[in-house]
Amino acid sequence: MGDIVEVKIKNEYKWVIIIATYLDCSYFTIHLLDSPLSNKFQVNCEALRSLMPIKLSWKINDSYEFKSSKDNKWHATIVTNLNSEIHFFTIVILSTKEE
Repeated sequence: MGDIVEVKIKNEYKWVIIIATYLDCSYFTIHLLDSPLSNKFQVNCEALRSLMPIKLSWKINDSYEFKSSKDNKWHATIVTNLNSEIHFFTIVILSTKEE
């Protein structure tokens, strides 16, 4: 309880906090972190996943998830170019091929 994870809701992942769990951890009660609503939801354990870990070192073709400001959704991406001196990298969204 108290862990921040991601939950799949309508084919996209959202950040949530676990507020309760069944003893066998088959279901969790969660609260959406980026929602103005204070609703609580119960979800199956298969809908949850750990947050993507913070990486300190990136390489070309590394997988990454990117939350687009255009549609406010998370997208699977890969790193296509990087400049480690200024901590800048270019990604391509796999579903749209947008850079």
